[in-house]
Formats: sequence, structure tokens, C-alpha cells
Amino acid sequence: MDFRENLYSAIDDEHALKGLAETVAMTNNSRSANIHHFTPGGKTHFHSLSYYDPAHAELYATSFVDKDVWLKASLEHGATGSAFNMDRYISPEQFIQTEYYNELFRSIGDDTARCMGALIPMGNDLLVIAVHRPLRGLTYTNPEVAALDLIIGHLRHVLRVRQVIERERGEGRLLETMIEATEAAMLIVDKRLRILRMSGAAKQILAARDGIRERGLLIEFANRGLNDAVCQAVKVTIDRKDPERTGFLCERPSGRAAYRLRVMPAGARGDDGALILIDDPALPSGLGTKGAWIAQAYRFTAAEQALAFGLADGATLAEIAERRGVTRETLRTQLKSLFAKTGTARQSDLVRLIGPAVRA
Repeated sequence: MDFRENLYSAIDDEHALKGLAETVAMTNNSRSANIHHFTPGGKTHFHSLSYYDPAHAELYATSFVDKDVWLKASLEHGATGSAFNMDRYISPEQFIQTEYYNELFRSIGDDTARCMGALIPMGNDLLVIAVHRPLRGLTYTNPEVAALDLIIGHLRHVLRVRQVIERERGEGRLLETMIEATEAAMLIVDKRLRILRMSGAAKQILAARDGIRERGLLIEFANRGLNDAVCQAVKVTIDRKDPERTGFLCERPSGRAAYRLRVMPAGARGDDGALILIDDPALPSGLGTKGAWIAQAYRFTAAEQALAFGLADGATLAEIAERRGVTRETLRTQLKSLFAKTGTARQSDLVRLIGPAVRA
């Protein structure tokens, strides 16, 4: 089974969720792995351990966090946002001389002494991932570090989706109810572009038959190439893979500004279908207003939206900081959250994603 299948099963399978650390360890040819998801106050939102029993995990949390030399080194060296090989900062020979090793690991007969990991901001939360090898194990290679980065991207998405689902359930709202109530043009479709559910705004767009229409129970685009491209993006999205393209322009025979389409997962399971957002730039309000549709799609906070739109308009971080009366460090924190929410890794990627919507 592909490691992604194991990871994405954790979205709606509690057993798979608890086994995430084991999946990560096996994929990285490591003996053990720990995954911790911390809230801003330091409270554990979620954790998965593949090697240590709950008693030792509790011992670490209560008595050894402040002695964790790997964690300290990663913070001191600013090793956040991507995977890193801890051997670069602390060699195994140095590690076995530390109080952390001798009082925690050695006391239980454990010879763990090599580590690769990452500190990943998730909005205001922090995701901590570590994989381990014994003292006599091989040091992690650059390709293995890159492989962990790939896993982290999928893992972050899985946990983010779970958070959304938990939040919606907690507020007593279902995606279907939101689709029906929203003013946005949104459709849920299957792999054949068969409509499973749509909002009132989407019904109006389809009824206009201006480049996109409903034929039977299917969505049909006037441009055959666009039809095939959207169908492919929907299939890949439903299969919980990474589509090469998720944004599209739908030209309109009327000559009006093209519809802008965005394909996204509709839920935790493949049979939930895919979500298609349709933005009409010609509208004077709602989703057509200054890219508000993309802010809604990615759940930007007001501060994150102001930063994202400012960058898309060509402003620098320094200019935005001065304009808003905040520090650059505050903006950097918000920027990391934007990266996490949009699945981008660089400022240029973020601007490329949202720029067309903002500048319309």
C-alpha cells in the first residue's frame, strides 16, 4: 500500500490516526517516530508514538521537555518549516554524553542517538515530527531528508483537514448545509463531473449557459479541452493525490470576464467527491469582490487576507508592516500560516496562486 493511503486514511480512521508515527517511521526506514501537535498554550492536541509506551511519553512531557537537546538545537538554529538532520547540530557521540540521553533513554535501555525531524507551524499551532535511529545506525542522508519533507506535506494536510472536520462537527454544521446556505457558487461533483450538490449561486451560473452548463446531471464546459482538464483535476483530487493544476479559467461566449474555477477536496473520504468553486469577476459583490472568494476557500483570517492581498498587489513586507502598524515578525508568522493553508512554500508561489483573483 502506498504510504499516502495510510496517511490519508487517518482523516476518518482513528486507528490509522494512532498509527501515523509508525507509518512515518516505516516510510523513512527508521526505528521509531514521534508526532506531536501542540496548541499555542503548549497543550497537546494530538500525538502518535511508534516506539515508546504512554508511560515514557508522559515522563518525557512532564520531566524532560526542557532537557531535550534536539528540540533546543532546532529552535536555536531556526530549523523550522522543513525537515533537517539533527546530526548536523549534535553528533551521536555528543548526544550520549547529555543528561537527556542518560536519564531518559539509557534509563530504559534505549540506545536511540540519531534524529531527523521538523518543527512545522500550522497557523498558531506547532507540529513536531521526529524519526530516530540507534547509536550504531546510519546517519540520515539528504534524499531521506527530502523524503521526510514530502511526507510532512501530506501529513500537515491530513491534520489540517481533520481540524476542519472537527470544527464543523463541533459547530453542528455539515458541508452540505454550508453549500446550500452560502452565497458562493459551489458544486460538489464526482469523477464524471456528475453534480452531487450545488449552491443557489451555482444553479444561476449553470442556468445562464455562458461557457458552462448542466446537461442531465453533469457539468459540461463549452471548451472541450477545459472539460477534460477539470475532469482530470477532479479525479486526482478525489483519489487524494496532488493534482498538477487546480485553478482554471472558463471563457464565456458572452464576452464577459472569464469564470475562475478552483478544484478542492470536498470531504474526508474519496466518495465525498470534489468541490468546485466558481468565481464570476463581473459580480459587484460577494465572491467577485477583490478576491474574497479565495480568502473564503482557504479560511484566511482578516489579518492573513490583508497580508496576502497586499503581497499580491506588489507591496513588500516592510511596506505592509508600516501600513498596518505591526512588526515584520508578526507578518512572518501570518505568512507561515498562509503557506500552511494554501499548500505553498514560498512567497512567490502564494502570489502566483492568489494574484489573479486579487488583481481582477
